[in-house]
Amino acid sequence: MSPGAGYAFFEQNLIKTVYEKDSWTIDRRYSVGRKLCTSTDRHPGHWQPGNLATAQIKFEELLDYSKNMKALPGGGIVAQIGINKSLAIRTGVNFLQHGVVLKATETGEIDTKVKLENNLNYLQVPVNVLFRAPLPGITLYVGGGGFFNYGISGKSKYTVTYTVPGGDDIVESEKVDAFKKEQDGGAGLKKTDYGISALAGIQFGKLFANVGYQLSLANIAEAEVGEYKNRGLQLTIGAFF
Repeated sequence: MSPGAGYAFFEQNLIKTVYEKDSWTIDRRYSVGRKLCTSTDRHPGHWQPGNLATAQIKFEELLDYSKNMKALPGGGIVAQIGINKSLAIRTGVNFLQHGVVLKATETGEIDTKVKLENNLNYLQVPVNVLFRAPLPGITLYVGGGGFFNYGISGKSKYTVTYTVPGGDDIVESEKVDAFKKEQDGGAGLKKTDYGISALAGIQFGKLFANVGYQLSLANIAEAEVGEYKNRGLQLTIGAFF
């Protein structure tokens, strides 16, 4: 559901769950350069960072369920500050999506299937320290740091299918605002999220590509409900201007 988004777990089954010229850089003669370079960075695809999103979810009342990741696009602007040839700081502002799909089945006199799908949209500010290894024609880098997310919109949709004797299906479905409080008809997820990240990549001239992983430390579920923490594996392809 950041994958995460509301907790609408059905009461009987699930409960209601509802890159690289540097920004500040040293030039080839090692005189101080003052050129701030930014790049448009979109998740997956050309100029897109792609987020393969999921979530860590724990609920006492939750039935056994299967969990599927969601591949989601995003975009952003990146700025990089070169400390020296081997060290840089990368930050920016990104539009990032999280989400997850949960499915559960309970058999009995009436078979019940429950599906919960969350889509969460965030503005993100990451800060990562990069360790660089310049090679002929390319630069390799690895690094890590942290991030802060703020939820700007999101939906939580759950669908319950009852199969009654005779084979007929009765389907009930509802979509709610993921970041609205439960008492107001929403899923009750918190808008603020933060965590740690790691990435590794390669740069060819002005073009760069990297893979990264983000691990949220914040529980965006209401405390009395359970635990919901976003996870994401990302692929980014972009260019520095």
